[in-house]
Amino acid sequence: MLGKGNTFQINASPSEDIHVLVIAGVPLKEAIARHGPFVMNTWEEIEQAFSDFQSGKLGSIAGSEERYAKTQKAVSKQKASGTWNKK
Repeated sequence: MLGKGNTFQINASPSEDIHVLVIAGVPLKEAIARHGPFVMNTWEEIEQAFSDFQSGKLGSIAGSEERYAKTQKAVSKQKASGTWNKK
């Protein structure tokens, strides 16, 4: 896919599930720094992104605390029942 041309072919048998994600674009030809969920151009920008995230500067998702509490309650209930199987 990285060669010349603008087509590619994927083959699979009818009995197989297939999932394909194709992402294309013009190469940026810039430095890339990545860590966790952040992708920036420099390590200093990564550090700033973490700082902004931890300080709440990036905002929050409405209802996230309630959803987290509900998830924790469900996990505790499943662990207590003996059926907890974290993969």
